[in-house]
Amino acid sequence: MVTRVYGRRGGIARTSLETAEQLAARGHHITVLTNQVDRDYNFNNIDIHRVRLIGLPHSVGIKMKNLVEVPQFVLLSTIAVLLTRRRYDVVWNKGNTQCLVQDVVTSESCHRAWIGERKAAGEKKHFFYPLHHFILAVEKWNYRRAMRRQTRLVAEKPRQGNLPHASGFSPCITTISKMVRRDIINSYPFLSEDDIGVIYNGVNRAEFVFDPDARKAVRKRHGIAPDGFTALFVGWEFERKGLEYIIGALPLIGAGRIKLLVVGGDSPARYRKIVEKSGVEDDVIFCGSVDDVAAYYSAADVFILPTRMDAFGLVVLEAMSAGRAVIISSTAGAAELIEHGANGFILEERTSSREIAGIAKNLIDDPGLKETVGEAAAETAAGYDWDAIGAEYERFLKNSIQSA
Repeated sequence: MVTRVYGRRGGIARTSLETAEQLAARGHHITVLTNQVDRDYNFNNIDIHRVRLIGLPHSVGIKMKNLVEVPQFVLLSTIAVLLTRRRYDVVWNKGNTQCLVQDVVTSESCHRAWIGERKAAGEKKHFFYPLHHFILAVEKWNYRRAMRRQTRLVAEKPRQGNLPHASGFSPCITTISKMVRRDIINSYPFLSEDDIGVIYNGVNRAEFVFDPDARKAVRKRHGIAPDGFTALFVGWEFERKGLEYIIGALPLIGAGRIKLLVVGGDSPARYRKIVEKSGVEDDVIFCGSVDDVAAYYSAADVFILPTRMDAFGLVVLEAMSAGRAVIISSTAGAAELIEHGANGFILEERTSSREIAGIAKNLIDDPGLKETVGEAAAETAAGYDWDAIGAEYERFLKNSIQSA
């Protein structure tokens, strides 16, 4: 497995760790090539090899840091794979743009689609950032390589029919939502729907479960009344995830009727000003990055994520697993798991604070609705336990080996 980030912090890092541990628990030996590991992990059948980079301090800014480090990782991981290729049955590019050689690819986004979305929004500054052009080149290169390999396998082998979402032949490419699959097909017309399987992200049901003691502890920590209605936002990029629209909904709900917990490591400076301007200083709590995020799901009554674009949005599934009602935009891949009004709510317009406020008011005024939707959300999440998702990935990878 080649993945630049690995650990329990952040959606991409966590899905890499969880899939590796699931496969290792099934008796497979996994070597992880990575650069960023949030702590030491000791798991049977998993060897973590850290790709050493010439790094820059965080003080230079994330854009400059990524500009220097991302291309290094791609090139060095590619060299590492080429030198050790014979040791492995399958090389898995977990994220597509992690290296330049692989047998199979799991795409966790489509960079070309993201650039197109930003262009449509009138933002042109991205075209002057060299890293975007590098990532686009790697993305296209890897899709073409995967397509050539798949075309060869289809010609040489009988139809497998192993993945339920593939028609006839097990693909060399999977992604984490149908939304991303559409983005890839629209961006790279040489690929079709049959060339790309979909395996949704999973959730650790043992970790993300409602805990009444954790609920009390978090509420006491932040001075929230035991029966006070509380909304939760979890995300690292406040602007992309739509935090300002949640803050904008609070005055429409009414002062003192709802508290908002904001969890994430992004700078809150701009959003504190929005809070002041909205007159809801007493209702918004910036928690920063936390180690016990699962406890915050328990502390909340509703989870809100009006994101501009999320390939999946693992935090949505985590909140659902904890039995929370969720309000999210249709531009999150996890929206594919939600039936509006039954196990969650999908915003028609993600930037509409009024729409967010309207749904939240209904949940505040009707505790029975909140409980019913939360229970249905937990039931849905149960179908995406990592054990089930790990089995899908095992089948995907085994098919690749058998087809080679």
